Amino acid sequence: VLMPWGIFACVFAAASFQLPGNVLLGSSGMCFLTCVAALLVVIPFGVMAAVFWRKEEWYGTQRLTWFSFLFATGLMAWFLGIFLGWINYQINLAEYYFISNLKIYDSLDPVSAKGQQLMDAGRVTFVPGSQLDLHKSFGFRHGDMYCVAPVSRSDNKQSNYDFWAVGTNCCNDHLNDFRCGDYTSKLARSGVRLLDDSQRPWFHLAVQQAEAAHGIHSEHPIFLTWMEDPNRGIDEGLLAGLQWYFTGVVVH
Repeated sequence: VLMPWGIFACVFAAASFQLPGNVLLGSSGMCFLTCVAALLVVIPFGVMAAVFWRKEEWYGTQRLTWFSFLFATGLMAWFLGIFLGWINYQINLAEYYFISNLKIYDSLDPVSAKGQQLMDAGRVTFVPGSQLDLHKSFGFRHGDMYCVAPVSRSDNKQSNYDFWAVGTNCCNDHLNDFRCGDYTSKLARSGVRLLDDSQRPWFHLAVQQAEAAHGIHSEHPIFLTWMEDPNRGIDEGLLAGLQWYFTGVVVH
């Protein structure tokens, strides 16, 4: 009776979380291997159910056997585990694993650092004294308002601004009123990499308008969500994914 529950728990976990890989198989390969192994546990019950079903036909009776029950419930649990695991990954865990697989940079100087040197950055903490230059912020409207503000370390004009705090619908057209993330916090000097690639072109256009309006230059802009603790939102995604998983296992 516990077999379908075990199948569901294993497949749900494999589809939700990135399993440790090795030289031969990465995380996706381990997920596939786990799902196939679970299916191979279910298939023999279907074979035995078919055998007993045919025997009962020969003797003029047809009744549900334990093999039929275990095969049907095990197969349903297998499909349900894959489906719910995929949903859990997409909603709660995709951002967590994406950011976790990127590098963490500490004590970064926004004056001397270049965006091309941080293509693999996931979480960035700047040196003390770094702040948003709200006077050089800008907004670009394309349905939503795409807002940008450069990260600087002093009031003096920099030769290059490659690090930008971004957000949507948290500023007005062409006004220096950036209100995204932890912009009011004096302790905030960190950022998490922008994850939504569909927004990137519109933030690029906002940066280009800021360059033209304020006479500044950005060679390779890196877009960040400005916050005090760069781990805050990431940990929330992992906790939500774990809550989904254990709730599903208990309810099932």
